[in-house]
Amino acid sequence: MEKNLLQHFRPEEAPFIEKAGEWISFVEEKGLKKLTDFLDPRQMEILRNLAMHRGGIALFENGGYEGAERKRTLLLPEGENPPEEEEFHIGFLHIRPRGRFYSLEHRDYLGALLHVGIKREKFGDLWTVEEGAMLVLAEEMADYVSLQLTEVGRVPVVVERKEKGEWELPTVKLEERRITTSSMRLDAVLAEMLPLSRAKTSEWIKGGKVKRNHRVAVKPDEEVKVGDLLSVRGYGRFYLLEEMGRTKKGNILLRVGIPDS
Repeated sequence: MEKNLLQHFRPEEAPFIEKAGEWISFVEEKGLKKLTDFLDPRQMEILRNLAMHRGGIALFENGGYEGAERKRTLLLPEGENPPEEEEFHIGFLHIRPRGRFYSLEHRDYLGALLHVGIKREKFGDLWTVEEGAMLVLAEEMADYVSLQLTEVGRVPVVVERKEKGEWELPTVKLEERRITTSSMRLDAVLAEMLPLSRAKTSEWIKGGKVKRNHRVAVKPDEEVKVGDLLSVRGYGRFYLLEEMGRTKKGNILLRVGIPDS
């Protein structure tokens, strides 16, 4: 791959770039379709850029529902008819605790899935509902998960297969907060959100622990803006919702949102 193209990516993204290049070459050389596992938004961005650079490849993405974050991508030779939804081979599961008095969080379900040997790329979005959690996954893994996942955080669970539309769509509920910051630098905003010292947030950014809009951030002085999604490893996500003006001391007043756990 050309060096001038690789310079736009981080070194740790090289393994995925190589894999994506192999997918594209397969479609080009064989003239066949290629279905990926579930990709995160950054991986989808990389794949789109590579396909656009090479040309002759059409991409279609599907995460099981409109607005999905993680999606499977179907690559096919340009000019072919758009794929049917069934070609993405997506399944849906409802994971429900046995009993009404258990309180399980997203991280509990995620940990349980990984514990039984499900690779992260084999399932898409996972969200909690009033009675348990909903899971989008590769259809070929649905039977395995149904048999193997018997507990979540030591709580017995029942796993039921669902058809598309038979379940509650995810809704993002945000706890809103107002913060003041001296600037819109990434390290400054994060320091007020967490709250921690700017030295600590700067250290985390340089260590690759912070993402801005799903892309790893590397510069503490990177400017953020309203609409950005920031995520810190071990601390969760933060949405920049609104810039509300200046305080008497000249600091920036921001309205931010933190998703409910």
